[in-house]
Amino acid sequence: MAGDVAGAGRLVNTPVFRGAVSDDGKRLTWEARRLLIAWMAQHPGHGFALTPVKAAKSPEQLGYWHGVLIPLLAEELGYGRWEHDAVHDAVMRKLRGEHGPLKARLSMSKMTQPEVSALIEDCRTWALLDLGIVTPDAEPDSSKRKRTKEAA
Repeated sequence: MAGDVAGAGRLVNTPVFRGAVSDDGKRLTWEARRLLIAWMAQHPGHGFALTPVKAAKSPEQLGYWHGVLIPLLAEELGYGRWEHDAVHDAVMRKLRGEHGPLKARLSMSKMTQPEVSALIEDCRTWALLDLGIVTPDAEPDSSKRKRTKEAA
């Protein structure tokens, strides 16, 4: 990704390099590390700034939500496949409420990875306690993965 930055009376295309802080908080891991190193070699002495960003939702989280939880709830509650969007909307309203004068619900697109994790857990708890629906775990049991690898 690149951004346009004013510099010396002209626009300069400045790359944006993304990365993450390690769990222990002691290391940075960069996406496109080779490109970052090549850019640094071409721009010795240039300063830079790190800009913190919210952790993005993972494809696994979105896949579990839209591919497992919402279809399961829809089926168990008697809704058709074409009604999954409506079920998603209703679940979001139920679990995260409505806000503002228009009674809009929170959008998943505005949620961070930890917020989506909390939503998934809240949904699973609500489904079990209020609806009697047991939902599968998001991640397969590690012992099953081990057995599958050993059998191969």
